[in-house]
Amino acid sequence: MQFKSFIDSDIEDFRKLNIGIVDNSKEELVRKIQEKFGIKNEVVGLMDDINILLGKKTKVGFAFETENLEKKIKRLNKRKLEAVKIKLFESNSFLSEMKRELEKKLSEGDDK
Repeated sequence: MQFKSFIDSDIEDFRKLNIGIVDNSKEELVRKIQEKFGIKNEVVGLMDDINILLGKKTKVGFAFETENLEKKIKRLNKRKLEAVKIKLFESNSFLSEMKRELEKKLSEGDDK
């Protein structure tokens, strides 16, 4: 029961995160959850890779509401576009995996 009271706004905010075009990424929240719960994940590194491919004008990151990604990335050449799409798919998968891992750790805490 004690662990339940530990659920704070960081966890609630993390559950709402999506990946997309952002002005300010909530990357620090993702890193905080990774550290707090010992969840190892490659999603932050993938965001860096995607941003390198996109260049300086467009930034992909973590946010509660995001802009339409398809419109922004269509301007890339075909090779970069495919690489970005694959990395976005992977990053969404990693973020989902991280959320599942968090829920698993939270539910294990309830059993104690």
